[in-house]
Amino acid sequence: MIAIVDYGAGNISSVKKALAHLGAEAQVTADPQGIANAERIVVPGVGHFCRCDALNQNLRHAVLESVSGATPLL
Repeated sequence: MIAIVDYGAGNISSVKKALAHLGAEAQVTADPQGIANAERIVVPGVGHFCRCDALNQNLRHAVLESVSGATPLL
């Protein structure tokens, strides 16, 4: 499952529709455990990655822990 991180920014619905079009199973989540359990993670952007400062500490930690364990991140 691909976790689409809902951190209050980014065009989440377009990302989810694009992944569905490709046949990928994706779930929008703001749950750190959902992120930790994901096979892949997508953090939707809003034009530049600096806006991702909106990630709260729990989501940031979950994403960084998963990526450090070799979970692919887009």
